[in-house]
Amino acid sequence: MNLQETVLGIIIFVVFWAYQGGYANSLGTSAWFLGAIILTVLLWLIGKVNMPKSPADIKEVWKVGMILLLAGTFIISYLGPFLGAVFPPGVTPAQLAPMVLSLWLVIIGGALFVTGWKSQNGFATFIAVFWLFSSMHFVTAVSTGPNSYLHFGFVVGVPYIIHGLVRKK
Repeated sequence: MNLQETVLGIIIFVVFWAYQGGYANSLGTSAWFLGAIILTVLLWLIGKVNMPKSPADIKEVWKVGMILLLAGTFIISYLGPFLGAVFPPGVTPAQLAPMVLSLWLVIIGGALFVTGWKSQNGFATFIAVFWLFSSMHFVTAVSTGPNSYLHFGFVVGVPYIIHGLVRKK
């Protein structure tokens, strides 16, 4: 059992469960950027637990992925109201949450896929494919919209909870 990975998975789930509960609603679209920062830090910690000595090329992939995630979220969060293509007329930021979360899954899923493929880590590759397919679910499923943060916490946090519990140290 890897207790650190399990606890970090629980934290990811609880953070996005709190988002689902509306605890970040008062932040408006800043909640997305805060969520991106929290997610980046937690995934970095999980990476340190699972691969304490990552090769330089994998570090570079994650660095670019995390910068892209933060920059993209910043643009959507703060510049979105000024860009008509981002917030079309009549669309509220809350309606775009599944799209933002889907973007996050594509970015971290791609980075995790490269990590799993290069390091021959079956778990990482499996979770990456799971995240990439889940990203399509966020955009296409009507039922996900109102529950998108809870789904995100489940899709990203629970695999690490389970892996931490079944993994041999």
